[in-house]
Amino acid sequence: MSAAMIGYWAGFAKTGVPGAPGLPAWLPYSPSRKSYTHFSDKPRAELHDPVLGMLEMQEELFERRRKNDQQWFINVGVVARVIPEASDRTAAGR
Repeated sequence: MSAAMIGYWAGFAKTGVPGAPGLPAWLPYSPSRKSYTHFSDKPRAELHDPVLGMLEMQEELFERRRKNDQQWFINVGVVARVIPEASDRTAAGR
C-alpha cells in the first residue's frame, strides 16, 4: 500500500493528476458520481458514497449548535459538547 500511495502522490506532484503506471485510475470526484479510491491490499476505484448521509448529518449538527449559541466547529474528542435536541426552530430552518 505504501508503494501505491507514493505512486499516486508522485504522479500528482508531477502532473497534477494522482496516478502511476500499474495503478488503477484515480477517478475525479463530482456530486453526481461520488467516486473515490479505496486502499486495502490493492487500490481500487469505487463509485459509491463511502459515508452516505455524513454531510447531511454534519450540517444538522452544525445547525443545532448554531441555534443554541454553541461552538459548531468542535465535534470530536473530549472537548465535544452534547448535541442539542432538535427544536421547532431548528426543524423549521430546513
